[in-house]
Amino acid sequence: MSEDLMGTIDETTRRRNDVVHRTDRPQTDPTGAMQEISYVWAKQAVDTVGHVCLALDELVVQRMGALKAENDP
Repeated sequence: MSEDLMGTIDETTRRRNDVVHRTDRPQTDPTGAMQEISYVWAKQAVDTVGHVCLALDELVVQRMGALKAENDP
């Protein structure tokens, strides 16, 4: 499962960089044709990144609470 998440995040990051730095052309062929992108792929990628961010936010809140409890008299 974590490999699937990491794969999706890596692919999303690569695709974002292709869009921003090479007008959506692949890094392997920056002068080639623009890549096709589907709404379904983009939506799934954005949702996955969003869910990972929400989970990380929950972990940070829990850890901050634990640290605060350790330091409170």
